[in-house]
Amino acid sequence: MPVEPSVLGVVREVRPDARVVRVDNDPEVVPAGRGCADAPTVFGDLRDPAAIMKDPAVTGLIDFGEPVGVITVAVWHFIPEDAASEYAATLRAGLAPGSHLAISHVCADTVPAAAQEAGKAVYARTANPVRPRTEAEIRALFGGFTLLDPGLVPLGDWRPYDGDPYPEQATESLAGVGVRN
Repeated sequence: MPVEPSVLGVVREVRPDARVVRVDNDPEVVPAGRGCADAPTVFGDLRDPAAIMKDPAVTGLIDFGEPVGVITVAVWHFIPEDAASEYAATLRAGLAPGSHLAISHVCADTVPAAAQEAGKAVYARTANPVRPRTEAEIRALFGGFTLLDPGLVPLGDWRPYDGDPYPEQATESLAGVGVRN
């Protein structure tokens, strides 16, 4: 569900004319966001990035022939398939050089095994099983992208700032932003 500050609000602080499309596969989230004229929500699944990038509601606002920003925060670890790198490669192939990709992902290297198993057990009862990945596996999702400083780091260490409305102290997730080569 859209939260405040919204991605659109943050983006427009930097670039007032920015266009934003939210993509989600949750049957409750999509209808709630469809009515947002300035940042519509469309149904899509990261396991089929090509379909998202061909959706008329997306292409009506976003020109993938130009550099764009794609924010995939706390979503990749809900893709249990080992094909996540393939999905990332498809996404990369559809983005123009200079595009940015943001990822945050639960990291198997920073979460104790017992906590991982407990989390997997909880999410196994939902439509979204969880799949922590190692730092190397998360880094592989950035194939074809150059990571910006400070690199792939614990979420709270990725460019923290005073007054952040959501200051992260958790170390279970890594975050990074890459620029497509």
